[in-house]
Order: sequence, then C-alpha cells, then structure tokens
Amino acid sequence: MRKILLSFLFSCFLLSTAHGNEFDCLSGNCVDGYGTCIYEDGAKYVGEFSDNKENGSGTLTFASGTKYVGEFKDGLFSGQGTKYIKDGRKYIGEFKNDKYHGVGSYFWTGNSHKKNTLENLKMEV
Repeated sequence: MRKILLSFLFSCFLLSTAHGNEFDCLSGNCVDGYGTCIYEDGAKYVGEFSDNKENGSGTLTFASGTKYVGEFKDGLFSGQGTKYIKDGRKYIGEFKNDKYHGVGSYFWTGNSHKKNTLENLKMEV
C-alpha cells in the first residue's frame, strides 16, 4: 500500500508554489493586506499578504485547475490546507515550507481515502 501511495503522490498529486514570484495585483492590497493577484504563469492567488508575499489564509489556483486552499507563510504552503485536483482527488492535511508535512488524508475519486503521516515530502509541478 505504501508503494501505491508514494506512486500516487509522485505521479498524480504533486504541486509546488514554483509559479514564480512576479505578479500583478488585480485588486486590494497585495503588499500588506488582502488582495487578488495573478502570476506570470496564469496562477491566481486570493488572500492575505504580508511583506509582498502570501501570508495567512488564501487560495492559489493554478492554470492546470489544481487548487490549494489554506495557510501560507512567506509565500509557501505552511499549516493546514486542502489541495484539490480537477479530477476529484484531494489531500487534506498539514504542510510545512511547501512540503507535505504532518498528518493528512488523501481522497481518491469515489471518496476512498488513506490517512498518513508525512515528513518533508517535496511537492513538484
């Protein structure tokens, strides 16, 4: 089962905030406040900013349709979050420094799921 889970993570369920740091602020305060911005690669962030970075709660939607809703720290996924894949799969759990880290549950299409504890599992595009 571990091999299936790891295969799932690496082939189907990987994500990174490597969408680039350059963005255009569409509305609000994208420096220190709440705002909406769009990145060069088409990713869109709506949420809290501090020091010109995603900090606090927000939603990051990638051009691929993958979406992360949760906590950010210094522009990285950190804290509780949910990652949605457009085909219906999702991960609900903890992140740290842009990596799966801590307790989380994976839900496949049809609501079958697996709960696991991960440590520093890198997320890639």
